[in-house]
Amino acid sequence: MVFGFFKKVFGSSKNNIPTPSVAPISQPVAASSPAVDPHSISQPRPAKVDYLALATSFNDFLLDAHTEGTQPPNPSEAFIIDKLNTMLQGHIPDSAVPRLPDIAMALLKELANTNISSEAILSYINRDPALASEVLNLSNSALFRDNSREPIVNLEKALVLLGLNNLKAIVSSALMKRLMNIAPIYFRMFGQHLWQHSLDCGHACRALSKYYALGDENNAYLVGLMHDVGKLAIFGLLTKALGQHLDYNPRGSVFSAIVRDHSHVLSVIIVRKWGLPAFLIMALNEQDDTYASNERSEYGFILSQANMLAEFKTIAEKTVNAQQSLTALAEQYSIPLYLFAAVFPDEYSLLANASELN
Repeated sequence: MVFGFFKKVFGSSKNNIPTPSVAPISQPVAASSPAVDPHSISQPRPAKVDYLALATSFNDFLLDAHTEGTQPPNPSEAFIIDKLNTMLQGHIPDSAVPRLPDIAMALLKELANTNISSEAILSYINRDPALASEVLNLSNSALFRDNSREPIVNLEKALVLLGLNNLKAIVSSALMKRLMNIAPIYFRMFGQHLWQHSLDCGHACRALSKYYALGDENNAYLVGLMHDVGKLAIFGLLTKALGQHLDYNPRGSVFSAIVRDHSHVLSVIIVRKWGLPAFLIMALNEQDDTYASNERSEYGFILSQANMLAEFKTIAEKTVNAQQSLTALAEQYSIPLYLFAAVFPDEYSLLANASELN
C-alpha cells in the first residue's frame, strides 16, 4: 500500500501536470536556432509574479496532485499536521532533518566567510574522508566539470582546475546532499526532484547575485541550496505517517497545501536551530507575501527571484512543447523571460526550440 501511494503521489506522468489552456502552435522554432542573448529579449513593464499560483503548481508537480478545495484531514493527515505544529513551535527532533557531523557543520558555517581560504576548506575536508569523496564526485559531475578536462582525482587538483569559488559551491552542494538522508525508493520518487530544485535555486541565486551586483555569489548559492530544508522535514513526517496509518493515505492535494503553506517557516526554524549565518536566516524568513521586494534584504530579494525562476524551470521542462508555448506559460505566471534567459540560458534555448516564442 505504501509503495502504491508513492507511485500515485510522486509519479512523473506529464498528463497529470496542470497546464494553462493555450491555442495550439503550428510551427515550432527550428532545432538549429542559435542561443538567444537575454539582452535581446524585450523587457516588459514590471508585473507582479503570481507566487502562490507558481508555488502551488510546483508542489503539485512534485506530488502529482491537483490542488482541491479545503477537506477535513483524515487520520494520516492529522498525524502530519499535529507533528508539524509541534515543529513549528520550535520543537525540532534530531531525526526531523539529520544534523551534519560537527566537522561538516563547522565547515558549512565557515563557507559563509568571504575571506575563507582554499587551504582552510581543504583542512576541513581532509578530516572527513566521506565528504572528500562526495566533493570529488561532484567535481567530476556535469554540473561543474568541463568534459574537455581530465577527471579530477584529488582535492588539490580540484582546487587548481575549479578555482576557489567553484570549490566553495561544490562543497556547499555536497553538504546539502548529506542532509537528504532519504531511502533510495523515496529519493527516486521525490528526493531527486527536491535535490535538483535545490541545485537550480542555488545556481539561480549565484547568477542573480552577479546579475544584480548584490551580495556575495557564494553566500547567495548557499542560501539557495538551504532554502528548502523545511520540505525535507515535512517529507519525513509523510513517511512516518505512511508507516503508522496503513489504512489511510495522505491525499496529494492536502499534502501539497501543507508543503506550500508551512515549509518555508519550518526552514527558518531549522536553520536558526543549527546556528547558521544571520543573512541566511533573514533571507529565508523574508520569503512570504508580507515582505515587499524593496523591504527584503539583498539575499532575501535574490532568493525570492531565484526560487521563482527555478520553480518555473521545473514546470516548463515538463510542459513546454510544440503545443505548449513557453511564452504562454511565462504569461500564465507573469515570469519575465529575459530574466529566465539570463539565469538559465541553456535551458531557455532548449525550451525556445521546443515551442514558438511570440
